[in-house]
Amino acid sequence: MATVEVVGVNGTRGGWIAVRLIDGRFAEARFFRGFKDLLQQFPTAAVVAVDIPIGLPSRGRRRADEAARCVLGPRWRSVFFVPPRPALETSVFEEAVRIAKSMNSSLSKQGYALRDRILEVDRANGYQC
Repeated sequence: MATVEVVGVNGTRGGWIAVRLIDGRFAEARFFRGFKDLLQQFPTAAVVAVDIPIGLPSRGRRRADEAARCVLGPRWRSVFFVPPRPALETSVFEEAVRIAKSMNSSLSKQGYALRDRILEVDRANGYQC
C-alpha cells in the first residue's frame, strides 16, 4: 500500500509552520521563512493545505468564497471575500478599498491585513482565476 503524505501550513511571525503527516501520523513540524521554499521541501505531498485564499480574482468575487458563506449558515461572517488582484497589489488600504469597490467587490481590514501572505502564496503557486 502506498503511503500518503499531507502537509498542513499556517502563517506565523516571520514565516510559515508546516506540519507533515504520513498515513495520518505526525512525521514532523518545520518552520520556513518563505512559502515557496516550503513547497519545494514537500514535492511528494499529496496535499499541501494552507489557511490562505489561493487564486485571486481579476475582478469581482471568488465563487468559492460565496459558496462557503452559503454553506456556513449563521457563521457566514467568518468567510471574508478575497478582493481582486489589483486591490491587493496596492500598498495603501484606502486605495485598495476604492479599487475593490470599482470592480464590484469589497475589502475588509482583515483581508487586507493578510495581503502579504495572500500575495506570497499566490506568487509561489502561480495559480490564476
